[in-house]
Formats: sequence, structure tokens, C-alpha cells
Amino acid sequence: MSDTLVFADESEDELPPSPPVMGEAWKVLVVDDEKEVHSVTELVLKNFEFENRPIKLVHAYSAKEAKAVLEKDKNFSIGLIDVVMESDHAGLDLVQAIREELDQQKIRLVLRTGQPGQAPEETVISRYDINDYKEKTELTNTKLKTLMYSTLRAYRDLDIIDRSRRGLGEVIRSTGQIAETFNLNRFASAVLEQISHLLSLGNEALYCQLNPELEALAAEHYQPPNEFTILAATQAIRNRIPGQRVNDQELPKEVLDLFERAMKKKSSVFDEGRYVGYYRTLSERENLLYVAPRHPLTPLDLHLLDIFSSSVGILHERLLHQDDVNRTKRELMYVLGEAVEQRGQIHGNHVRRVAHYAHIIALQMGLGDTMAELMNFAAPLHDIGKVAIPDLLLTKPGELSEDEWTLMKTHAGIGEEILSYSNKPIIKLASKVAGQHHEHWDGQGYPRGLKGKDIHIAARIVGFADFFDGVSFDRCYGKAWPLDKIKSWTKEQSGKKFDPAVVEAVEAIWDDLVATQDSYPNEGPKSDPSA
Repeated sequence: MSDTLVFADESEDELPPSPPVMGEAWKVLVVDDEKEVHSVTELVLKNFEFENRPIKLVHAYSAKEAKAVLEKDKNFSIGLIDVVMESDHAGLDLVQAIREELDQQKIRLVLRTGQPGQAPEETVISRYDINDYKEKTELTNTKLKTLMYSTLRAYRDLDIIDRSRRGLGEVIRSTGQIAETFNLNRFASAVLEQISHLLSLGNEALYCQLNPELEALAAEHYQPPNEFTILAATQAIRNRIPGQRVNDQELPKEVLDLFERAMKKKSSVFDEGRYVGYYRTLSERENLLYVAPRHPLTPLDLHLLDIFSSSVGILHERLLHQDDVNRTKRELMYVLGEAVEQRGQIHGNHVRRVAHYAHIIALQMGLGDTMAELMNFAAPLHDIGKVAIPDLLLTKPGELSEDEWTLMKTHAGIGEEILSYSNKPIIKLASKVAGQHHEHWDGQGYPRGLKGKDIHIAARIVGFADFFDGVSFDRCYGKAWPLDKIKSWTKEQSGKKFDPAVVEAVEAIWDDLVATQDSYPNEGPKSDPSA
């Protein structure tokens, strides 16, 4: 059964129209060499508004000055341009420069002239990319306002198309990222940002889900603080919250007040120009969408918000399921790796630590979420070949004889072969890691003496991670090294045993590597940083 959202019935009494919210001003550039024209234009348009947004007039007294203004600011909606200024065709030259040199196609350009004979209307309109051509004498109070309404509507529509085009590109990029990383927030936030632009919702929008565990506790007559998982947020509001999971005291007060009202009523609410949509999925999850619109929301606006909330809510639950599958796979890798290590009396969380070291080193080196996650799965199997090594060698205290060491080194090749028969990306990578994690950057490692970048990057990283963990804890063949000695020896072996790029990354995150040992102690994990 799909998790289609069920919306509570809403009466007109429950959802009164929200009061108007004044939005950002439309910017209009007035270009004319006569000061009186500027004064009259400002007087006529003093209290003018369009879609509950005022206008802001910016004045330029020559074509040269106007061009300089537009070079610095590309956010003008309209240009009211005189034809004759420092030359008989200065306004026409300015129009051409705006379209061709400055490449500003959205701004609506209206030519105004007091000398129509200098530039005949039909000729100007056919030759220049303008949106209207008026004689100054015909622009009465009413006609100037009418011109502003029609021109701003045209600009608004072009702006919506442009925002949609750019927003669609962002959503497509985010879709690719979610396919690679299963990162819901990156995708949902991009979509939410785009809807905010399209519907002029303002800079603040937030979509979250009430923690279902806390809902269950509340049902058992215990009332803990509400906790929310942030599914998506615009940047303006994300800057005001501390993380992906927040309690009710960490939300902005105006958001929390509306959330509490919506959760109590089990329905959407409007208040002082702000809206919270309340949605409950068929799996009984409560989702809340907060927006601060610049204008009263229309039925179409609400419909689009409902579609968004439904889609993201369903996607979130699917990703949670996928995450659970990944955790299960990772745990199986850990169990298998630990079973092998325990034959050598290496107890505790060695393979978990190695996997986590590898993951954070890969991220530090800029290998990306996908490779880092694959290494998290593959690293626990680095010593899988030890299943073929006798217990006597694995548990022998002190140094091995030459023959024993020769036999011990075969575990790398054996592990590579064991894992080589699968075409699955994780197992293929694990095969590379098992076979090459004892190779050295300078070519002095084993089993094949590979050198430099001939060694797979994952094997170079896991090779360091295995060494780092191996000397950090007591083993049957030796005592643990002090951290200072490990750090100095690591630096000394840069370009020899270890890839210099790996050593550079390790130095940058040294404290994180050490902290991992506290999270995964030998007696059992205190916490799971990957959770």
C-alpha cells in the first residue's frame, strides 16, 4: 500500500484568508535628462503597488549613467528611457547596449520621447527590442499607472519562467545527487526552494516530520518534548535551526506556535500571513509544512504544496527503508570480518573502526559520498583471506619465521580471489582492498609490489586504517604504540609506506580518527557514529 497522504477536512472558518504581507519592491529605472520628468514620475507613482509590492524608482540622468547602474544591478523590472538625451539617439543606443552588451533580456524597456519626429514609432518598435513606445504628452496619471501594471505583469511572467527553468535545473541536479547518495534533504530542500520562488512564498519555508518514537511515548501517557526531523528547509530558516533533528525548543518561536496549534487541531492553520499545512500519512506519520507567503495563498498554491508534501513524505519513508537495508548489509560485513579477526584473537571492534576510519578519510580526500559509503561496506572484509591461514600463525606471539611470514602474506591474494567472483560493486571493491591493502606507495609492499597510483585508492586508505588500528591496541604480537609515536611515524612514512595524499588527509582529521576509538572501544561500541 502506498503512503498517500490523507488531508483533514478544512472549513472556511478554520482557514480564513491570510492578511496581506508586503513584499520586496519592484525596481524601476527612470532615465531622462530632465529633472522635471523624474519629479513627475515619482509623484504619480508614489503610492503605486502591484501584487502587494511597492515600486522603487532609481534615477539616472544620462544613458551613460543608466548603463553603469545596470552593470552593477541586474534586478530591475522596468526601464523608462528617454530617447533624446546626450545625443539624439542616446536612448536607442542604451536599449541596444542593455540587450546585447549587458545581455539583460527580462527587464521591460519603455521608450518615452518628447520629440516623436526624431525617432518615428514604427521604425523604433521594428528595429529595437523594446516593449512599448510612448510620447511624454500622452502619459497622463492614469495611463502611466496602466503602463506600469501591464509591463510589470509581463516582467513577472518572464521572471517566473526564468526561475522555473533555473529551479528545474537545480531539481534535476539534486535528483542525480539523491540517486547517488540517498540524501533526501539535498533533494527536498531544492524542491522546496523552487516552490517558494514560484509561489512567492518568501524566504522562510520548512518541512518536517514529528518523531514517531515520541508519538508512541505520548500515546503511553508520557509527554516528552516534541522532536522533529527536518526533511527540507530554505536557507534563511535553516540558518536558524541547529541540525537535522530538533526539539520544540530549538525551533523559531513563530514556527513552534503554529506547529503546536496544527498538531492540537490535527489540521492546517493560517495566522498573520503564515501558514502551516498538517498532513498525516496512512502509516500515521505527522508531517508539517511551514511557509511565510508574500500574498494570500490561492487554491492552486495549496494544491501544489499538498503535492510537494505528499511526494517528499513518501520519498522520506522509502529512504528510511533503504537506509535500514544498508545498515543490515553493513552489519553483515562487520559480523563476517569480525569472525575472521577473532581467529587471530583480535577482539572488539577492529573491523568497525577500520571501516569508519576509511569512510572519513575518503570524505576528507574529496572522493564523494558514494565512494566513501562503498568503502564503509568493503573495508571490513580486508582480511577475509586469513580464513586460509592456520590458527597457530594468527595467534603466535612475537615475530614469525621467514617461512611463516611467507605463508602469512598469502592471505592478501587469497582474500582477493575469494571475493573476485562477484560483479557487485561492493564485493568488487572489497576484492581490490583485500588484495592490495598491504601494498606500499614506494613499491615495497606485498603481494605484487604495486607502486603509487597502481594501488587502488580504496586499498591505500584501508591500508593506512588497518595499520593505524593495529598499532593503537595491544595484540598478541606486540603492545600498543603511544599516539604521538603513531602520528610521527605516519608522517615519516609519507611517500614510503603510505600515499602522501592519505597522510595529508589523516593529519587534517587526526582528532576524528582518535575519537572513533572512543566510539568503538574493544569492549563494545558506546555509540554508532554512522547511525
